[in-house]
Amino acid sequence: MKTLEELKKMINTTNDDLEKYVFIHNYKAVLYSDQVIDGVFETLNKYTGKKIGKATMDKINIELSTRFEGLHVYMSTDYDGIRKEITVFRRSEGDYFISYHDDIKIEIKAEKYKERNLFDENCNFKGITKENCFVFGKVNYIEDIKEYIIMKKQQFTAIQNVIDDYEKLCKVFNDNKVYGLAEMPWIRKPHYITK
Repeated sequence: MKTLEELKKMINTTNDDLEKYVFIHNYKAVLYSDQVIDGVFETLNKYTGKKIGKATMDKINIELSTRFEGLHVYMSTDYDGIRKEITVFRRSEGDYFISYHDDIKIEIKAEKYKERNLFDENCNFKGITKENCFVFGKVNYIEDIKEYIIMKKQQFTAIQNVIDDYEKLCKVFNDNKVYGLAEMPWIRKPHYITK
């Protein structure tokens, strides 16, 4: 696994768009590795059974940022006052363009909306575990980038071929059809593997 600095250098020096997106993906995987997410759970759980206001949140963020450079969390409040989502984000000097919009969200698993609240009826933090939470936005590191790119290009080509065959069949069906027969839809084929 590459370091953030190594990945940042690779992102900035590659001329291949697909390779660049995989490097950015890996950057996020390292930025929010299992160790980092475990650190968030561990730090927040020190405050289980306690109220978490602005001063406590500042204390939590100082501890997180000391352990993992630029790491912070905040808890958003819904319109009805329920705090059900923890946002985990990292911003370091010079890498804002890489990590922007790639925050991690943590929510309690619960069927009933009110049970998703991170705080009890006395406004004390309930604590969280990986078993009772969803962690949204976390990605896995891709070890063999060259093999991954080859595989994705092959898959893309296979999909393009299927689209070509499908459109030929639609044309045959749509030509000389009688009134009342359905119009077969056409699929717009993407021409590039990257956006």
